[in-house]
Amino acid sequence: MEKRISTVPLDEQELVNIIEFIKESKEKTKADLEERLTAVFKHMNMLDDFNECGNEQEKAQYEDDVEFMFGLRKWPLTIDATISDG
Repeated sequence: MEKRISTVPLDEQELVNIIEFIKESKEKTKADLEERLTAVFKHMNMLDDFNECGNEQEKAQYEDDVEFMFGLRKWPLTIDATISDG
C-alpha cells in the first residue's frame, strides 16, 4: 500500500488511479483494518485473562504472539501517514 501511494505518476491516468486508491484506502481499507484490529485486541485480552494456567513454554509462545499483535497496532497510523505523504 505504501509503495503504491508513494509512486510518482507518469501520466494523468496513473495519477487518477493513485488518487482513487488513496481515497479507497482512507475510507474503506483503513476502517476495515481498524475493525479487525479491535476484534483481535479484544480476543487477545480475553486470552490474556486465561493465560494464568499452562506451562512456561506455552506462556513464552503466547507472549511472543501478544507482542506481535501489539506491533500491528501501528498500521492504522502508518497508513494515515502514508496517505498524507502521498
